[in-house]
Amino acid sequence: MRATKPTQVIRAIFGRIGSTRCIQVKKFVHSAITLLLALSSAAFVAYAIAYIAHYNLGIPGSALREQALIAASLVVGLVTIELLASKER
Repeated sequence: MRATKPTQVIRAIFGRIGSTRCIQVKKFVHSAITLLLALSSAAFVAYAIAYIAHYNLGIPGSALREQALIAASLVVGLVTIELLASKER
């Protein structure tokens, strides 16, 4: 069995470097990573704020759940608007 070079595998997946397909894949990967990092950092900040509000300020958990749903829907809306606005440019 003949071994293939890594560049041959990359060309088979993406096509020629600099081609339209390669650029589209790069944009998709960039968008996916950006979305993943934005959502994970938003979840971390939300958890930290909820922890501080519950244990340090004494706000009951039921009140925090309602506020968390509202904040999560706002974050999702803003991230969606940002992604759609960046696609138009």
